[in-house]
Amino acid sequence: MTLLLVAGLAAAFYVLWLLMALTLHALPLGVAVGCGFWLLGHGISLGPAIVGAFMAGLAISLCGPWIFARTHSPVSGLVVMLLFAIPAGVAGYQMGYSIGRIMLTPGPALSLLSMSGGIIIAVMAGEKAGPSWQFPGDLAGLNRRAE
Repeated sequence: MTLLLVAGLAAAFYVLWLLMALTLHALPLGVAVGCGFWLLGHGISLGPAIVGAFMAGLAISLCGPWIFARTHSPVSGLVVMLLFAIPAGVAGYQMGYSIGRIMLTPGPALSLLSMSGGIIIAVMAGEKAGPSWQFPGDLAGLNRRAE
């Protein structure tokens, strides 16, 4: 019985990790799914539609950090970061709502849990979108290590 409880707990944490990973990649995943269904709707067979969807998701996933690293303006960097953070925030809100709805009745606690999940996921996706992001106070090189 104890083994089943431990296995169930491990499975629950794995599902939570999987949900977190999917919400962090909300924009590339959404583009891939949309592109795949668009290709299927226009008469492309299943194999090329899957390949096209994979390529579209991969292109979005790689282009965001590439553009982010080559931008020199904090405003354009913020725009690229928000392009990744907003869909991830919506997906994080839905994740928090769906997990919280299992335990809570609709009310302020569920809303707070959902909003905090959305904010946390949006911040994590924004950080993941641009690995070379520097805050405006750090642009002068004040916090850099000596090379």
